[in-house]
Amino acid sequence: AGQIAHFICHNGKALACSSGSGCLHGRIQSQNIRLECYVLNGFNNLADLIGTVLDLIHSLHQLLHLLVAHGNLLTGLVRLPSCINGAAGRILSLIGDLVDPGRKLLNGNSFRLGVSGSGKSFSAKEEIASIALSTNDDILILDPESEFGFLVQALGGEVIRVSATSDTHLNAMDMDKAYGDERNPLIEKSEFILSLFEQLVGAGNVSAKEKSILDRCTYDVYRDYLANHCEGEAPTLKELYHTLLTQPEPEARGLALSSELFITGSLNTFAQHTNVDTKARIIAYDIRELGEQLMPIGMLVTLDAIFNRVIQNWKKGKTTWIFCDEFYLLFRYQYSADFFYRLWKRIRKYNGLVTGLTQNVEELLCSDTARLMLANSEFLILLNQSATDREELAHLLNISENQLGYITNVAAGCGLIRCAGNIVPFENSFPNHTRLYKLMTTKPDEALRGR
Repeated sequence: AGQIAHFICHNGKALACSSGSGCLHGRIQSQNIRLECYVLNGFNNLADLIGTVLDLIHSLHQLLHLLVAHGNLLTGLVRLPSCINGAAGRILSLIGDLVDPGRKLLNGNSFRLGVSGSGKSFSAKEEIASIALSTNDDILILDPESEFGFLVQALGGEVIRVSATSDTHLNAMDMDKAYGDERNPLIEKSEFILSLFEQLVGAGNVSAKEKSILDRCTYDVYRDYLANHCEGEAPTLKELYHTLLTQPEPEARGLALSSELFITGSLNTFAQHTNVDTKARIIAYDIRELGEQLMPIGMLVTLDAIFNRVIQNWKKGKTTWIFCDEFYLLFRYQYSADFFYRLWKRIRKYNGLVTGLTQNVEELLCSDTARLMLANSEFLILLNQSATDREELAHLLNISENQLGYITNVAAGCGLIRCAGNIVPFENSFPNHTRLYKLMTTKPDEALRGR
């Protein structure tokens, strides 16, 4: 037997609740949203719980992240939005009876996988809108395909479009007092500068002597900034470049020459002072126009900015949600892949949550690191998949032949949710006559483009 959770937006009038032998049928309506969930024979309590929670909050994923951040399921239930009451409260009581309160998810990181047009970006935008409107959490989006800008702007966020020709700049050497993981901020920044130069010069081409020179020069360029308690403008790569040129070692001048294109040359967008709002609550980093030469550096600089925003928020007691579209791109470049894997492993302790989205599952699975991340993720949304991807995912995630039918030639918004090893089919519909739909859809003939 199986379970299908239906998300159906509709103006209804009646609240119906019925049950049969071995079957729980809950229906909850509020304003213009009706959620239906049918729980059939053959599922354990956790699967029942998933379906019921889908009914209650229109976002199982958001609840699961709350559980990770706040300890256990009962704690998460207490944090549900105040608008859920009445009959929903009685169902919450039922859920409490089903719960093993000692069970915890290992992490709150997740993937959304599906072919183009399967609805993965749309489902992520639904979650982003829900988080933005129902919490005070921060939302950071790595957007290499310019998919999220209109929604982010409509929600009052900032879209940072970075390219070699744009007037928007992100300073790769930005650093404040909150930078780093409870250590001297300069130690972490020096490590980042080393990774950046290895990306600029080429993997394995920075010698131990050159690393020592870079470390020394990094301390030199930050000395006055640190003495001023990180107030004012941070130094830039241009200052580091000129400091390298003043060093006595010929290797220092070699480092300066190797990095010249990206510091004083035509691709110097990350070597200038930041001139956009990087403190906004919702930010989309649009890196679509970076180009092949700047993309590896752009990935590193953006991930560095994102991680340190997570650290800053953690020190303030604030949660940060990170969405990475076309996730496979990160794994084309060694240093961005390594950086992101460290972020993936560490982010839970900093009250952060990461979602990776991609249609290129086959390319993603070519990376052993990506396979490990996927296999160890507690929450997955699998939408329509290609034949080769289905085979790989079935083997990696232990999906049965019957369950594969829910991700084979299905409509957009349909698929499987995998939570803590349990798999639940679902269908997700959204009213297409609303402004929110037009902001979230990627269909050219339906999309709202700032009107």
